[in-house]
Amino acid sequence: MTFFAATAMTVYHDAEEPSDEAVKAFYSVLNQTLDEIPEFGAATNKDKQGLHNVFIAFSGILLAGYVDAKQNNSPESLKTYRQLAGILIQMVLKIEPSRLRLMDGNIVIEK
Repeated sequence: MTFFAATAMTVYHDAEEPSDEAVKAFYSVLNQTLDEIPEFGAATNKDKQGLHNVFIAFSGILLAGYVDAKQNNSPESLKTYRQLAGILIQMVLKIEPSRLRLMDGNIVIEK
């Protein structure tokens, strides 16, 4: 989920990638939050693996399309992938995409 959030945020904001330190810190917070959700802890390993695969697939689609749009200097494609990133952020994280951002070198979800 951390890779997905960092990728979707980067694509949505057409911004620089977060540093390794920012990703590690976000992972730690996200991991702690997920540990506090009883339903997640009760999920089977098969279900968790399936969810992991979905996050990797979403991230891969966004990243491949974004990189291609940047390399081909395609504003239309950048707009499409930005919109897709926004939809996926809303669907997965249940937040407005503009709230997920890089601030002072950290990945944050603004209130």
